[in-house]
Amino acid sequence: VSQSRYLAQNNYMLYLKANQANTIVLTVTERSVSATNYRLRLTNLATLDATDVTIAASANLSSYTDRYDKFTISLGAITKGQYGYEVVQNPSGSAKVVETGLAMVETTEGSFTSTTNSIDYVSYNL
Repeated sequence: VSQSRYLAQNNYMLYLKANQANTIVLTVTERSVSATNYRLRLTNLATLDATDVTIAASANLSSYTDRYDKFTISLGAITKGQYGYEVVQNPSGSAKVVETGLAMVETTEGSFTSTTNSIDYVSYNL
């Protein structure tokens, strides 16, 4: 699949933080049939390294599953960058891809030191 075709087919976006719990919103219930588990596979677009996260269907936090699904997942140490993702229903049985898209992974915010440069402006009256 060409990259432009991949981007055109996948209009979802997840924003995730490494090394912490993340709340994500998906639309998997409308495409799945009696799912017990989902596998979220994040594939780094630069390195092609894949990370899998298992999500129990019973952990859905959404009050309106006909419209969206809401889960809390924990990411471990994962490289900052852009990822493709796919969600598979019942990955150990009759696996079926129920959602794909793009994800951005950021590292946990830390502190940094900045310096201030003083600039003197001189104006001339002409």
